Amino acid sequence: MQVKEPWEVLGLDLIGPLPETARNTKFILTITDLYTKWVIAEPMQSKTAAEVSAVITTKLYMFGMVRKIITDQGKEFVCKLNDSIFSMLKIKHAVSSAYHPQTNGQDERTNQNIKRTLRKYVNDNHNDWDLHLPAVVYGINTAKQYSTRHSPYFLLFHRHPRLPEVMNACPMGDDFVVADPEDDIDARVNKMKLLNETVCIAIIKVLHNIKKAQSMQQKTFQNRKRKVSNYKIISHGTGIHDLWQTWVSMEEEEVGTVSSRVLIT
Repeated sequence: MQVKEPWEVLGLDLIGPLPETARNTKFILTITDLYTKWVIAEPMQSKTAAEVSAVITTKLYMFGMVRKIITDQGKEFVCKLNDSIFSMLKIKHAVSSAYHPQTNGQDERTNQNIKRTLRKYVNDNHNDWDLHLPAVVYGINTAKQYSTRHSPYFLLFHRHPRLPEVMNACPMGDDFVVADPEDDIDARVNKMKLLNETVCIAIIKVLHNIKKAQSMQQKTFQNRKRKVSNYKIISHGTGIHDLWQTWVSMEEEEVGTVSSRVLIT
């Protein structure tokens, strides 16, 4: 899918159910801008169509309207309420096929990033994840992305974020332009022109990098398809649960070459 500008196409997905927090939240609605990779993650008490729709409309009125929204076939997304909202706002709703989840792969990568990072900060009971979620999302949005070579923050707001003093000790990069309050008007105008030129160059690079990354992902997907073999599916009598395997299943992650530690998946 060719996305040409920020906040044009969004991918939506749900993480959950998670351990219930003190604020009664159990789910996370993730919204990803497919151009900038900007992520919004909203803690929710339920995944009803009404609550999901309320979050979607709030974010659209905050950041502006989009052309298309991509979701899976969950009933919280595919419902009359969302149909009427998207129709009113002139937004196309595309539903990814259950048999072709790669069409909404950016959301899966977003969810994995959020879950992987949250695991590092939650308490032993894993019921305070919503307190750490804003910082985790901020970290994702201010980190340089592989496919665009820029941070989502810069691509969406055309400037780098103001960071805490301890972080400001690190250089922000050549494309970071700060207007000194003591500068005269001409100097500020020149700086804004320089920033606009930088943004234009960044946009061209982003389109090229996204196209290159998509091509590589397509080749990887095709190679995996060629290697598919026929397997016999064996039922173990257990239900399939979303997210960190509902905090029950465990996997071992190798650390170095000598030891391992257990992680919640």
